[in-house]
Amino acid sequence: MDKEFEETCMKKRVKEIEPSVVEIINPVQIANLARSTSMLSAYFLSGAEYTLNSNSPLLSILLAYFAMEHKTYEILALNGLKVTSHICAIKGLSRVVKRKDLAETLSRAYENRLEVNYLGNIKTVDLDRTRAKNFIENIAIPFIREIDKIVSKLR
Repeated sequence: MDKEFEETCMKKRVKEIEPSVVEIINPVQIANLARSTSMLSAYFLSGAEYTLNSNSPLLSILLAYFAMEHKTYEILALNGLKVTSHICAIKGLSRVVKRKDLAETLSRAYENRLEVNYLGNIKTVDLDRTRAKNFIENIAIPFIREIDKIVSKLR
């Protein structure tokens, strides 16, 4: 076995990671971050809807999940937090926004994303399209609309 590969990839190691959440207090930075994450959410949702009609419809689940995640980043930005991790987005919904129901929805969506991303579980294009359409219409869009309702009260 190659020694460098073994050291880097096959042994336990400690990795220092920057914080996944940074507090922001500047109102202009808060507004800019909220606006950019909202735009990214819309962008990913548009991509999810477009990809739904392709030969790779499960990619729509990935894109719809990221639309949900960026929408979460928007509401957390409006609470003065810049978040850069999936788990902290989920915890932020539950503990900062006080919406455990939305956190659970995002967590289940994350599990769907991981399944598509790493396990594949590809069936047929038609079955995958039905699954992805169901995810977009019954999970992603209602989630995003609910976040939008909360955001409208914050502005």
